[in-house]
Amino acid sequence: MFTELHFHTSETSFCGKVPAEDGIKAYKAYGYDAVVVTDHLYRSYYESYYNGKLSYEEVTDWWLGGYHTAKAAGDKYGLKVFLGCEISFDQGVADNDYLVYGMTEEMFYEHRELWTLDEKSFREFADKHGLFVAQAHPFRTWCKPCPVEYLDGVEVFNSHPRHEQANHKAMEMWLTSDLIPICGSDYHDPDAIRGCGIDFKRDAESIRDIIDMLLKRDYRLVLPGEYTCPAKG
Repeated sequence: MFTELHFHTSETSFCGKVPAEDGIKAYKAYGYDAVVVTDHLYRSYYESYYNGKLSYEEVTDWWLGGYHTAKAAGDKYGLKVFLGCEISFDQGVADNDYLVYGMTEEMFYEHRELWTLDEKSFREFADKHGLFVAQAHPFRTWCKPCPVEYLDGVEVFNSHPRHEQANHKAMEMWLTSDLIPICGSDYHDPDAIRGCGIDFKRDAESIRDIIDMLLKRDYRLVLPGEYTCPAKG
């Protein structure tokens, strides 16, 4: 099951340049089987929609809009779509981003303002709820590697074409730890699909299935054609 684990929609992520349906159509045409929508869960996004007028629930309705649109498009075009997020913390390490898999829609309403946590307290939250947490692009210019004890995985290859990723350093972070390696396109723009993703060895019917396969390392990394992944061990 060829899967994108890092996908943004213009409906929710301010930096996204592609409407969810267009992105899903493009991924289907490229040959992907599944996409995990990981729109940014940022304080600034929520507060820009508060304006003293909207409730937290109403803003969460809006925030989930990108996923809902992508899911409807996936049902239409025959591509599996799952819910995730990319979170940044007020009190976190640098301006790091973390890909999180396993939160349900209900959890985004129930657990408010998760960006007020830090990596340690979010690790406790993730353990309580069975979430998978991976640091995204840990060596991008404004990021710093998170202590590995707060992570399940690390994005060892990010193929976003307009950022300096230092992917070789992310690879080294994985090779010198017990972290689970993932990779993704960090899809924001029409030209961002380069064949980067995860090839799971079996189909998934839920995000829990994806987490299970990640934890069991029941997959292989797929990098753009000009790159190779080093063997570990």
